[in-house]
Amino acid sequence: MQTHELLKLSEAELSPLLKTMSLTELELHIQQILEDLGARSYSNTMLDVMRLVQASGSSSDRFHRLQDYLRDTLPNKAMMSDLYARLAAMMMVFLVRKVSM
Repeated sequence: MQTHELLKLSEAELSPLLKTMSLTELELHIQQILEDLGARSYSNTMLDVMRLVQASGSSSDRFHRLQDYLRDTLPNKAMMSDLYARLAAMMMVFLVRKVSM
């Protein structure tokens, strides 16, 4: 599945797909979106995201802080209104699955 196709899915379709998608494929989609939004370094962005998630309290707080971080730090602003929420969800699923390995 192409990244642009993934982003067009409804939340009801996207959520289960993220849980079953391979970590490699999920990471490639995250990298593509970050690149499209102007991230200079995937590694540095993910390091910042991991620090942010660790420093945040509740899961709801983590999710909102992550969305704010993405919106505030990525140079190319998203035209799709819920792109930051989708990217944050993808990153959270990736991190949770990566840590549980």
